[in-house]
Amino acid sequence: MSDEIIRSEIRVTHRRTNVLTRWPCFICAGWTEKEGVLARFEDVEFPHGEHVVCGECLKAGADAVPARLEGEARRLDYRAAVLRAYAQARWVMPTYEEWETAVVKADEWLDRTIGEATGA
Repeated sequence: MSDEIIRSEIRVTHRRTNVLTRWPCFICAGWTEKEGVLARFEDVEFPHGEHVVCGECLKAGADAVPARLEGEARRLDYRAAVLRAYAQARWVMPTYEEWETAVVKADEWLDRTIGEATGA
């Protein structure tokens, strides 16, 4: 990332959307609500180029953004360290087929349980 981007002004704007889903917040890693307007900013140097800002970050205000970003950066640093440690471990886990069989059995049990409860 260039120094120009780091020192430049980040302008958050809003736009309408017809995709009513929760979006991850770039600033705090929280989530938006399912609303028809998104607060967002563009970044041409970052993949996907557009970032969403949640309502909690908007409520906190522009002055709170640096501390929120630093907090998220610390969380990501910690997660990266944990991931690197896990990468050194020997992993033992069920196969996909074993997991899929367990899913089918659980679904069958649920169907039976619901059928018994409803008398179906």
